[in-house]
Order: sequence, then C-alpha cells, then structure tokens
Amino acid sequence: MTDQDPYGPGGRWHKPGAQPPAGSEPWQGGEPSPEPAPAAEPRWQYEIEAEERAARRRARWDRLRNVGGPVGFAALLIWKFGRIALVALGKAALLFKIPLLGTVLSGLVSIGAYALFFGWPFAIGLVGSLLVHELGHVVQIRREGMPVKALNFVPLLGAYVLSEAARTPDQQARISIAGPIAGTLLAVAIFAVAGDDPLLEAIAYTGFFLNLFNLLPVPMLDGGGVGQALTSGWWALIAGAVGLVALGTGGAFAAIAALAALLMTFLRRSDGFRLDLEGVPFSERAKAAALYVAVIAVCAAGMQATFRDRTDDLVDEYGSAVVVQIAAPEPITP
Repeated sequence: MTDQDPYGPGGRWHKPGAQPPAGSEPWQGGEPSPEPAPAAEPRWQYEIEAEERAARRRARWDRLRNVGGPVGFAALLIWKFGRIALVALGKAALLFKIPLLGTVLSGLVSIGAYALFFGWPFAIGLVGSLLVHELGHVVQIRREGMPVKALNFVPLLGAYVLSEAARTPDQQARISIAGPIAGTLLAVAIFAVAGDDPLLEAIAYTGFFLNLFNLLPVPMLDGGGVGQALTSGWWALIAGAVGLVALGTGGAFAAIAALAALLMTFLRRSDGFRLDLEGVPFSERAKAAALYVAVIAVCAAGMQATFRDRTDDLVDEYGSAVVVQIAAPEPITP
C-alpha cells in the first residue's frame, strides 16, 4: 500500500487528512473479512454412502492387520513350542503310566494362561518346572507300589498328582518331599547354565521360590505331607535349622518357614494336632527332617543367587532418581 493508494483493506478509506470519496465507509482498522468459501457442489446420497462404506472397510482391514501380526506370531510360537511340550508330556505319560489327555490339555491351557501375563518363553519354562516337580511325586508314588490316576495342571494355580492309594505317614513324607527335590534340582541345573540370561535366571528363581513355598507346613502343600511323619521335637529342631538358613541367606521366605516350623512345634503338642507316629521309624523321621531342611536351604540360597536387582533397568528406562533436599529455613533475626 502506497501514498497513491488511498484505500485500505477492503476498499475502506484510511489515509489521514484526506477526505473519503462519496459513499465510502471510514476504515475501522483490523484485518479484512475473509472471502466467502465457494459453495460445495451438490452430491448424490448414494455417493456419500459409498464413500462411508469404503472408509469403514479400510478401517476394518487396518484393525485386522494390527491384530493379525501378534496373533500370527503367537500361533507360530504355539506350533513350535507346543509340539515340543506335547511330545515331552506324551513321553512322560508313557514312561510313568499316567493318563495323557488330561495332562496334555491342562498343560497347554496353563501355558496359554501364564503366557497372557508373562509371555510364551517364561510360560513354557514355568510349566516345565511344574511338570518336573510333579513327576518327582509320580516317581516316588510308583516306587511305593501305588498307582497314579492323573497328573493335571491348574491354570495360574499350579499342578497336582492324583493317587487314591492309602499311605502311611512315612510313605506320605517320602512322596511329598520327592516333588520339591526334583523341582529344586531342575532349578539348580537351569541356574548353572543361565549365565547372564535374564529369562533363565527368572525361571530358576521362580523354581526355587515355588519349591520353597511348597514346603511350608500347610495341609494342602508338600510341607504338610512331610510333617505327617514329624513330632513336636522334630519341628523344634527344624525351626532352629531353618532359622539359621534364613540368617545366612537373608531370605524372607526362609524366615517365614522357620516361624511356621516353630508354630508347628506348639501345635503338635495339642490334642487336635497330635499324631500317632509309633509305627514310624526314627531313621525315617530323621531323613524327612534332614531333606526338608536341605531343600529349604538350597532354595533360599538359590533365590538369593538368582535375584536380579532391576533398579538399573528402571533408571535406564525412566531416568535417574533425583533426591531433593529441602534446606531448613534460616532463622529470622530482628
């Protein structure tokens, strides 16, 4: 705009000291009004509906592509590792004469359930650890001359072996301790080959933890079965030995096991928990107590050795923690 251009934006007069032409409006400042948008050309309704259907189809295909990738990858893992698990379960079923169908189906369902939370590799390792633990029970049950009716997995809860044969207290103790022994030996083997592999370390740690947890003297756990051959005095010795293990390893669950054993020392003296153990030889009680303490000691030490501090990983992912120190306010002087 120049001095020779007396009209401002929109053709309104703005030059100071000059007279606007007749019929023009004074300039009020501001930006000119935008030009009106050209009217859209009329369209047929069927054209609009056709475009909307095409947009919906494209959105569906995009969703299918986004979902199809992970689902296809999961199916590939199931096909690859599921066959391995199926063959292993089948061989175990034939070797130990246990029904195959329930074991396989419940095992595969358990793998899928654990995979939802922990991923397929860890789920397969976890179910494999549970399988070895239960096979320890199966081996000892067969050694006692008893039949095995079923070995089934319970998704997200564990597994169990079903055998309805009658057992003496010392037989029950031997059968109960066999599972934690087998599971702990597998965890030791995994830890031995793990190196710096975080997945194998996690599987080993979980194996140590599950076998130690199973030895708590609770009726539904293996520790309750071992305790059927132990009197109050034996539980007092176990409480002291496991307490020393807890102090040596700094393990919280070992300390819990020591406290539980101490509780059993007093419960076994009451009429409601007193057992008739006259037919159990002293050697069987001593063996049950020694194996009980030994497995707890190995599991507590294994948990300590396979525990991985994730602080560095969290710092790398979320940034270093900043400690804010608030200085005390200075005293106000008059």
